Amino acid sequence: MAVTDRTPNQRDIARAAGVSVSTVSRALSNSAGISGEMRRRIATLAAELGYSVGERVGPATEVALFVAMNVFPTTSSGFYQEIVDSIQEELDRRGVPMETVFVEGDRSGVERVAAHCDERSGSGVMLIGIDDPEVLGVAAERAGGALLVNGVDPLMRLDGVTPSNRRGAVLATKHLIELGHRRIANVTWLGRPTLRDRLDGFKSALRDADLAFDPSLVIEIETLEPEAAYAAARSALASGGIDATAILCGNDLVAAGVIRALAERGLRVPEDYSVVGFDDTRITARLKPSLTTVAVDQREIGRLSVARLLDRLRTPTLTPVDIHIGCRLVVRDSTAPLAPA
Repeated sequence: MAVTDRTPNQRDIARAAGVSVSTVSRALSNSAGISGEMRRRIATLAAELGYSVGERVGPATEVALFVAMNVFPTTSSGFYQEIVDSIQEELDRRGVPMETVFVEGDRSGVERVAAHCDERSGSGVMLIGIDDPEVLGVAAERAGGALLVNGVDPLMRLDGVTPSNRRGAVLATKHLIELGHRRIANVTWLGRPTLRDRLDGFKSALRDADLAFDPSLVIEIETLEPEAAYAAARSALASGGIDATAILCGNDLVAAGVIRALAERGLRVPEDYSVVGFDDTRITARLKPSLTTVAVDQREIGRLSVARLLDRLRTPTLTPVDIHIGCRLVVRDSTAPLAPA
C-alpha cells in the first residue's frame, strides 16, 4: 500500500481512509473531536503508507488562502497559479491542510476572512493579491497567523512575501537605456501597490540616467488583461502615435496586448519599438518575437510564504517582516539597440 513514486501526504491517507484531509490532520495532531478508533485507524494507514508526521506546527493547524478574483484573470499568465500550486505542495509536504477561497470585492473579503477566523480559531491565513486595509486589519486581529502573498502591509502588522518589483523595473529600464533608448513609454495598471512600485522603479532608473520622466508616456489601463492593453495601445497609436522607441509593460500579459496593437499598425518589434514585460510567465512562450522580461520566481514566493506563516503560527510574537524575492532580467528577441536616426 506504500506510496513509492513520491513522498506520501495527508491526502493519500484521507483517500485510503475515506475521510477528509481535515479529519486526518486532527487525528495526527491529537486534536479533540476524533474518536479513539478513528485515530488508531488513521495512524495505522499513515504507517502503512510510509507517512512521516514531520514537524508539527500545532494542534489542528490549517491554512486558508484568500485569493482576490481581480488578480486572477481568466486569461491567466499563470503568475498566481504557480504561486498557489507551490503553496499547496509545500503545505502537503509539511502535512498541513489547505483551503482556497476566492473573494470578489473588498466587502466580500472582510466578511469571509472574519467568518473563517471566528470559526477556525488559531488557523493560518494567506491573503493573495488583497490590499484592502480592512481585510488586512481583520486578518491581523483575528487569525492565528496571517501573511500577504505578493503584497506588503503598510501598517507593518502582517508578514509579506513579494517580488522586488521596484528593483526589477530598474533592471528592465536600465537595459533599454543601455540599448540607446531615451524615450521609453510605460503601459501599466496602477490599481495595486506592486504595480506602482514597478512604475517607481522605472522613474528611478530614468533619474539615475539623467533622463526626464515624461508623464505623457505613461499609458494607464483598467486591468492587466491583454485586451485592455491592446485597446489602450491601439487608441494611443491611432491618436498620434506613441512618441517613444521602447515600451516597458506592467507585466507579460500587458506586453502581449501591446505587441498585438503594434503589429496591427504594421509596426515591428524590436525594429520600431523594443518591448519589455515583467514576471516571465508561460505566456512568453507564445509571443512572437520572444519577450524580454523580468523573471520572478513564483515557486519560491510560495515556498517562503509557507515557511514564514508556519513560523508565525509557532511564534505569534515574531516581528513582522517583508521578504522581497530577487528578480532577474531575461533578454530575448523583443529588445534591440536603437537604430541610428
